[in-house]
Amino acid sequence: MLKKAVIAVLLIVLIALVSCSPGAAPTTSPVTFPWETPEPEPEPELTPITIFADKLYAEYDTNEVSANIKYKDKPLRVLGVVTEITTSQTTGNPVIFIAESLEAQAVANITAYLTADQDAKAAALSKGDRVRVIGICDGIAAVRLLAKDTYLYGVRLKDCVIVD
Repeated sequence: MLKKAVIAVLLIVLIALVSCSPGAAPTTSPVTFPWETPEPEPEPELTPITIFADKLYAEYDTNEVSANIKYKDKPLRVLGVVTEITTSQTTGNPVIFIAESLEAQAVANITAYLTADQDAKAAALSKGDRVRVIGICDGIAAVRLLAKDTYLYGVRLKDCVIVD
């Protein structure tokens, strides 16, 4: 009887050792603690596409579909001349209009909606100043002129910052 008990205990110990060996697959998922969870990979920052205001407007004027594929929802660095400085009626943030020159047609503008922290930089601008902004292209958008009750269509950039 004692012999059978010893054999039973040895079998139980053997089974326990085999199930706990490093090569065995775990039967339950391991517990992970927050400090053991790896940090998620940061999204790579996209390098802005650099383009002159007149070229960007011309591409949209020529073929909006093609320009949207190329630029919409992508960061752009737009270079040009300030033709107008105003404030957004919806957000209160600064808005600047950028074109090739002050003499450019009023419709051939890029409308740059600046972020709230850009007030001081926008206040330092004057019509005719050369400027570079980085923002996300929003495609063609209509801008309503209250004084004339008309709309101008231009390329819109959102979340813009003025770069030196």
